[in-house]
Amino acid sequence: AERTRDTPTGAGIALVLAQGLRLTGDVEEAERLLRDELARHAAAEDHLGASAAASSLVNLLVQTGRLKAALALVHEKGDHTRRAGLGPWSELVDRGQRLNILGLMGRNAEVLDEVGKLRKQMDALPEKGELEEMASPWNVREATLDVGRAAAIRLARWELALELGREILRSKERRGAGALERARTRFNEYGPLIRLGRRGEARALLDDCRAVFQSEGDSDSLGRVYSALADLEDAQGRPDEAVHFEEAALQYKYLTSEPDSIAGSHNNLAN
Repeated sequence: AERTRDTPTGAGIALVLAQGLRLTGDVEEAERLLRDELARHAAAEDHLGASAAASSLVNLLVQTGRLKAALALVHEKGDHTRRAGLGPWSELVDRGQRLNILGLMGRNAEVLDEVGKLRKQMDALPEKGELEEMASPWNVREATLDVGRAAAIRLARWELALELGREILRSKERRGAGALERARTRFNEYGPLIRLGRRGEARALLDDCRAVFQSEGDSDSLGRVYSALADLEDAQGRPDEAVHFEEAALQYKYLTSEPDSIAGSHNNLAN
């Protein structure tokens, strides 16, 4: 990062360094580096570099729970994106990042209202335009819809959550996503299906997903699908079967060593 500081590749390397610092627990140094990068690019009127640095800094602020600061910075990032002359899909990234923060702040009704507007806007946008884009249209579309899906779940809008999830799935199918990625997307339907009382559909869905996860050797997803099966059995008043599935979930979750997920399964098992 020091040797490439003033070269075209320097900005990207600095962002990788900041991510590494954050992952090793040195959040303060990561933030200092990102703020320096943002200030340096802004002073040089390198709005593309400033937008990238601001995006990483927003993510860091969100990950450390400073949502108000992150929300304020998203507005600054949006200004750099516009001044960099990027296309509409890149600007939608900033709006999606803002909506994600609003959702984390509990402002889910606002999120759903905005996502409804963005769905129409995205449908009207061409996949390729004359301006440079820093994000793939399919990635922007799927991420935006997923923010809306999460907000719908938090508001118990189960039918809307299913609708948005299936729109995400159609996008993945159009771009030729593999079986594993499609199964991970379909898996998200199980919660709304259970809450709607459509337990037979939920079981068929989870069995289909489990088969894909097993064939692909995806331990992380297998841990989650067994927890979901335990949730389904519990909802149907079968605690013995629920315990069996949650114990299976723990076996897979210990393979992936994700403390939060492991703790969640222990909590479920205790209940």
